[in-house]
Amino acid sequence: MTKPERLDTLMSLLAIAFCWAHKVGEWRAKLKPIVLNRYHTSHRLQYSYFRYGLDSLREAVLHVRSKDNVLKQLIAQLIPLQQAKRLA
Repeated sequence: MTKPERLDTLMSLLAIAFCWAHKVGEWRAKLKPIVLNRYHTSHRLQYSYFRYGLDSLREAVLHVRSKDNVLKQLIAQLIPLQQAKRLA
């Protein structure tokens, strides 16, 4: 650890990524609710909001068709068409 500013930058990026994944998970849970885990006796959700959001973001990144307009394709996969039209 010869350059602590790099560690600060890394921790900042990790915090932003965690918040982003959690927020996407909350948003996706409103559109398509997370099912309850039927095998657990306390009726917990099958996924956490973080995991749900992380899986959604990973799907969006891995299924980008071409290198052109990557951001547009990511937004199109994450935001349903009706909401995208309202935002435009």
